[in-house]
Amino acid sequence: MASGDTNKRLVETLEKLINLRDVVKNRQQRNESRAIAELYSKRVGMENERSQAQGQKSEPAIAERDFHNKNCFKLGQICGF
Repeated sequence: MASGDTNKRLVETLEKLINLRDVVKNRQQRNESRAIAELYSKRVGMENERSQAQGQKSEPAIAERDFHNKNCFKLGQICGF
């Protein structure tokens, strides 16, 4: 009986360790994803600043312009955006 209880406890401990390992992996992946997203956000911001300094429109401004023009076209209007 003692060996049966020991085996059961070992299995339970192993399952807990596997769960902890998975939790740690998930947290590391989330943190890595956040760091990559933050880095990308900074890079895009820097590119937009550089574009504006060169007299070019930023990506959000271009997207807004395209959205506006598409809606005007659908309505059959001519816009001077």
